[in-house]
Amino acid sequence: MAPIGARGGQVRVVSAGNGGHGRERGRRWSRRRHCTTKCLAVRSGKHEVLAPATQSGEKLNLEVLSLEAGDERGKERNSLVFLHGSYHAAWCFAENFMPYFAKEFKPNRDSYALSFLGQGESTVPEGVRVAGTIETHAEDVASFLASLDRPAVVVAHSFGGLIAQKLVSACSQRKCGGNVAGLCLLCSVPPSGNGAMVGRFLRRTPLAAIKLSYRFATASFTTDAEACR
Repeated sequence: MAPIGARGGQVRVVSAGNGGHGRERGRRWSRRRHCTTKCLAVRSGKHEVLAPATQSGEKLNLEVLSLEAGDERGKERNSLVFLHGSYHAAWCFAENFMPYFAKEFKPNRDSYALSFLGQGESTVPEGVRVAGTIETHAEDVASFLASLDRPAVVVAHSFGGLIAQKLVSACSQRKCGGNVAGLCLLCSVPPSGNGAMVGRFLRRTPLAAIKLSYRFATASFTTDAEACR
């Protein structure tokens, strides 16, 4: 496998307009319908990466949402890069996280949120069973970080935390371009996976664990709000 960061690309930010949206399993997030005034300034763009190794050098796009810091000195500070968890995309950070850290929190910081391949408005790779592995998703994140003009703090939630840990592990071996200033994990999947947690949940509340497993297996939570809750 190529060192993380070897699949570089450039960021292209487009105007907000009506193009700032994400989708997850056919569901679109619309700035006009779902965004309060706090996230109207979030911009939608793309970052070009290479397809997973199972394909022949095809170039794909990662969805990138961005929001500039509210004060001029924000350009001098480390940016924040948000990574989503399973069944989400960059849109989950647009409503509260990005406006807060870019405009309200002092000191302000430029904020970005990525959608992994196959999620949100990122390209869905063709001819493969899955959109990527932990390793290739980490490579895509490293590629985006390398395109920034200064190191960034990575903020990762749930499954995104596992990808971020892979990224930082590569950085410790100097294989990620060295553009990570810090890491913040929010309810992250541990390196060992979720197996131990699922076992504890099953022993403590077996009925709830069975219901949860069934809803994951059938993906009913994607169309049923009650099942999702």
